[in-house]
Amino acid sequence: ALAGEAGVGDVRSLRHFRTLSGDHFLAVAIFDRGDPPSSTTDVDSLVYLWNHDGWTVLADGSRAWGLGFEPFQRLPTHGAVSFAHAQAGGVDYLAVANFARTGAAWPPATDGASEVFEFVRGKANPAYEQSFLRGRSGYFRSLQTLQTTGAWHVASFVLPGELGGAFLAFSERQAGSNH
Repeated sequence: ALAGEAGVGDVRSLRHFRTLSGDHFLAVAIFDRGDPPSSTTDVDSLVYLWNHDGWTVLADGSRAWGLGFEPFQRLPTHGAVSFAHAQAGGVDYLAVANFARTGAAWPPATDGASEVFEFVRGKANPAYEQSFLRGRSGYFRSLQTLQTTGAWHVASFVLPGELGGAFLAFSERQAGSNH
């Protein structure tokens, strides 16, 4: 289990990233929970924030900065398989590739939607308001959903130049996609 999360589910990927404000996050993509045929892909994925207060003593006796990743926010996902982080125009974005459709029974239907979240700095995290008291205000709010068919990975990249910018690319594993 991750940071006290009992029965977290089938973890498909981890994505470490650093925001423009310098905070370190870890996004955990969770595909499903339970055993087929009663498992569900409607499982919250988890975002953790590095607690930079203090020091941790490692197994070899050395010390490391910080106390570790602590729960920050749950994101509603549907067969999450991958996260990507991007920065554009002074804003941090977190995209999730969702393999399944919302509410899909087992085996899950793959004509679902992936999602892009925007990090809102300076606002109390509605899920964990105590983070505001610790000086770590902000949360990820849903910005856009994108129709995907069996999304299997998401990546971010930057193209330089006048026509360039920050982009997200989703790969899809299922047939019938037109994206």
